[in-house]
Amino acid sequence: MDLNKKESYEVMLQFLKNWYKLTKNKDITDILSGAQYWKDGKPLDSAFLDYWNEAIKEVKAGENDPFGKFTSKK
Repeated sequence: MDLNKKESYEVMLQFLKNWYKLTKNKDITDILSGAQYWKDGKPLDSAFLDYWNEAIKEVKAGENDPFGKFTSKK
């Protein structure tokens, strides 16, 4: 499944929102350490790929609103 640049950015935001909802952890180092790869190319935390794929599904289905939409009032 191909993602455009905007969708890729939204997947990252959705992933972070979902991660926070699951863990209530605000420490970015936990995310970064869990996202590292083993020598065989698999994520250190095997659930990360599942979380990422879920975020992709949510963005592709239009179910994402990670941090709310900003609107401009003129």
